[in-house]
Amino acid sequence: MKINRLSMNHIFISFVCISFFVGMLKQPAYILDIFFNILLIGIFFRIIYVIYKTRQFDYAINIDEIQSLDFNKLKADIIQSYKGHSYIVDDVFEHLERNILLGRESKPLASYFFIGPTGTGKTYLSTHLSKAFFSDKDPLYFDLTQYKSIEHIQIFIQELAQSIQNDPRQLILLDEIDKCSSELHDCLYRILDQGILQLDIGEDPIQFNQAIIIATANNGFFQTSNREILNMTRSERLLKVCENSFYKKSFLARWDNFYFFPLLEKEALCEVALLEFSNYWSAFDININYIDADIIIKAIIENENYKEFGVREFKRVIHDLLQKTALNAKSRGFSTINLSYVDGKIKATFTDLNESLKFA
Repeated sequence: MKINRLSMNHIFISFVCISFFVGMLKQPAYILDIFFNILLIGIFFRIIYVIYKTRQFDYAINIDEIQSLDFNKLKADIIQSYKGHSYIVDDVFEHLERNILLGRESKPLASYFFIGPTGTGKTYLSTHLSKAFFSDKDPLYFDLTQYKSIEHIQIFIQELAQSIQNDPRQLILLDEIDKCSSELHDCLYRILDQGILQLDIGEDPIQFNQAIIIATANNGFFQTSNREILNMTRSERLLKVCENSFYKKSFLARWDNFYFFPLLEKEALCEVALLEFSNYWSAFDININYIDADIIIKAIIENENYKEFGVREFKRVIHDLLQKTALNAKSRGFSTINLSYVDGKIKATFTDLNESLKFA
């Protein structure tokens, strides 16, 4: 049986009234003593219930704990591993820090709409933000392509409510929000507006004022330069999304800000390539001492036919280029290599154990 605040009040009032009338019928002389004793008992149980609810769902934001975060260090750590849209990281951190310092308790800490083609880093950045702000926790992830019917939406609401009840400090990632039912959008209105979700009348609302909410989408994107995006106000971004999407205006108006993730430019692809080369070889416990710039250029040229698929496909292009060399390196047990590009092939020079060996 689900006991909420309303049912507890009904039980208490009914208990007092019934006891009062029974007392009058049986022993009128002691009615006041009986009444006040029952009243005290009821108040005692009511206090116990309030304490239980407060301890179970303590939603007060620990401002001191959050404000003690080193925002500059967190931002620098993300930019080090996230290439191509550093201006978005700067803007998100500035907005988040402002919200936290102001301590807006009637809304989520922040709500952002990340819009762009596939493979432009929307989910990747969301994951890094979650780990930075919430003690290395992964986001509370929802693939919204699964939620198209009323039954599915009810499942989503229950899962979201249960997760936030258990742990109110989370980054909620609503992936592919343009591919779910519009009825699900309607369910988010009160969460975005007031930071609460109420499942049943009379129940204590579930608080979202310690959560960050990020939605990702392809619909609503328009191709533009990073410079133009930087110069746009939040209201101008909102109008652009309205012009290029099918979302209700009432739904879009409730989000704190909108960020556009265009396909990476060649300079950013070079940074991604260097980072991915390092990550790829680290998986084999092999360090790179030197990389020929021609290898990076080769990877970008190879990716030209697949650039619309974003960074995911670019990483696969890099892996395909390095696979043969990696297998040879791993089989020989080398831990440090130099990579060069000779006669149209990637050559690796290994200098461990006083040996030097080259192969394609």
